Amino acid sequence: LPSSMKHLAEYYRKGTDTMDVWFDSGSSWASVLDDTEGVADIYLEGSDQYRGWFQSSLLTSLAAQGKSPYKQLVSHGFVLDMRGTKMSKSLGNVITPYDIIHQRKYGADVMRLWV
Repeated sequence: LPSSMKHLAEYYRKGTDTMDVWFDSGSSWASVLDDTEGVADIYLEGSDQYRGWFQSSLLTSLAAQGKSPYKQLVSHGFVLDMRGTKMSKSLGNVITPYDIIHQRKYGADVMRLWV
C-alpha cells in the first residue's frame, strides 16, 4: 500500500481467487481490437485455454457487445518428453532452444522446422 494508505491495511485482505485474473485477460479484446470492430480474425493458444482465455474472452465479449471477439480458434498441442509428459519449465523437463541448436546433434534446421 502507498504510505498514505498503510493505516488502513487492517481493513484489506489479500484476494485468493483468480476470477479477476481471468476477467482481465478475457476482456483484453476491448483494448486490443478497437480498430477491428472488436473481432479478431483468430485466437491462437494452447489447448489448455479452452476453459481459460478462449472462454473468458467469449463470455465477456458476449456480455459487452453481443458477439464473439474472434472469428476462429486455433489451438496447438504440446511437446512431450520421453515419458509422454508435457514439457514444462515448472516441471523442469524442457530442452532449451540453445541446447537443440548448439549442444545436441540436431542443429538449427530442426529448430527452424519446429518454429
